[in-house]
Amino acid sequence: DELVRLRHSVSGQFGGADFEPTMYVTYRDENRTLTNIGMWQDASATLTDGGEPERLRSVRVTDGTLQTLGVQPLRGRWFTADEHGPAAEGAVPVIISNSFWQRRCGADEGTLGRELSIDSRPARVVGIMPANFRFLDLPTQPDFIAAARLDEPKLVISGSWNYQGIARLKPGVT
Repeated sequence: DELVRLRHSVSGQFGGADFEPTMYVTYRDENRTLTNIGMWQDASATLTDGGEPERLRSVRVTDGTLQTLGVQPLRGRWFTADEHGPAAEGAVPVIISNSFWQRRCGADEGTLGRELSIDSRPARVVGIMPANFRFLDLPTQPDFIAAARLDEPKLVISGSWNYQGIARLKPGVT
């Protein structure tokens, strides 16, 4: 009962509009009714990490998304706030699904910290989700979750309405 989807009404558009980065920053910094807020985007990527390339389902999330869902990784950790910022360099941090960990990594305990090649770019495994974790009600669950890196000073240009917003209400707020 505490989770809410953030959408906006747009004149002439049936069903409302999704979410965009400038709205996320505004809600995150100015809200008074939410304990956590996040923004996410359904995507796909290609694992190019040796062997045959494999197309994977993925979700890119901003800081606050996983905290809003309230599910801790089975192993490892959530992303840090610094890993979402424009100054973040190096391998993109990813949290892999339990099924991907079992299928592709053989449930190897040494998977944490391992680098993968996703879309021919380095990605570093920082967490593994529990077997029962489901990312909301997506029909195809993601193989991995990647930290979205937003360059906030450049967010003054709006119009990228291909994100989803999610938040958790503060106690007592209906």
